[in-house]
Amino acid sequence: ERQEQMMQKYMEKGFTAEQIAALTVNEQMISERDLELQHIYSSIVDLHEVFKDLNALVIDQGTLLDRVDVNIEETKKQVTKANKELDKLNESQKK
Repeated sequence: ERQEQMMQKYMEKGFTAEQIAALTVNEQMISERDLELQHIYSSIVDLHEVFKDLNALVIDQGTLLDRVDVNIEETKKQVTKANKELDKLNESQKK
């Protein structure tokens, strides 16, 4: 019905049937492209959310790695200190 109304409107303005057919095809193509662009936009929004989530994960992992690094350094210091204490204890027991 909508298409018939449009054809009537165009015929009243002096368009030929061929021109109206071309306009109809163009309008259909425009509608299809509009839908495709809406899908692309939706996909981009979804991708944006994925990257935001990924960014948060990378930050969290970086924080965890920093903590692991600090813990390893602290453990190294404690082991070195313990080895020195054991060496002192060993020397005192030899005397």
